[in-house]
Amino acid sequence: MNRKATPDHHDNEVRDSILRVIRRSPPLLLMGVLLLDIMLSPLLDGWGGRAINVAVIAACLGIAADNRRSLTLGLWLAIPAVLLILVGEILGDRRVNLASYPFMLFLYLHIIRLMLAKIFGARVVTLDTIGLALCTYVLLGVLWLLFYIPVVLFDPDAFAFANLSADGKPMGEMLYFSYVTLTTLGYGDVAPVSPLAQGLAITEALTGVLFLAVLISRLVGSYSAQRR
Repeated sequence: MNRKATPDHHDNEVRDSILRVIRRSPPLLLMGVLLLDIMLSPLLDGWGGRAINVAVIAACLGIAADNRRSLTLGLWLAIPAVLLILVGEILGDRRVNLASYPFMLFLYLHIIRLMLAKIFGARVVTLDTIGLALCTYVLLGVLWLLFYIPVVLFDPDAFAFANLSADGKPMGEMLYFSYVTLTTLGYGDVAPVSPLAQGLAITEALTGVLFLAVLISRLVGSYSAQRR
């Protein structure tokens, strides 16, 4: 006679299923965290925003976990970044948070390089390959945010904000601006004004366009080859 499953047993099964999916597909985990970052970052500040940053860093390490050398380099970049984020929040010192940006920048570049190597090295297009491609594109938006924030900090007039209130926070607008630029939507409500800001925006737009053109060509070519 089968016993009726208890709520705790059901919860454990759900948790184990989620963990199996995460272990099997780190790109899926990274994509989920990145989407949370995009949706929640404009709404969260303080410890909430820092928690999202740490979650993105941890999910990035999942991409490097299948190679000891890649994971070691990722940890050397991730650990100082997390410590500086936490210490900066504890001390309330924005300069300490800013010091974490170079580590995060190189970590994201490292992870993007790993994902591109897996994409272009894949002989068969699988769900993981598509997930890696999507994660790479979305992570590019977060990567470019790290270029924009120091520009705004050192030059508050580098960007013009059409809909920013007097007590609004321009930092919250920069993630939005990054993705609008990466996808070449160009709404115009946030506009680069200084030459440096304009140069960065142009480079990001070109990156987004070229990435999609090259990536789609690669995936279509691989898919066509495996169909023959």
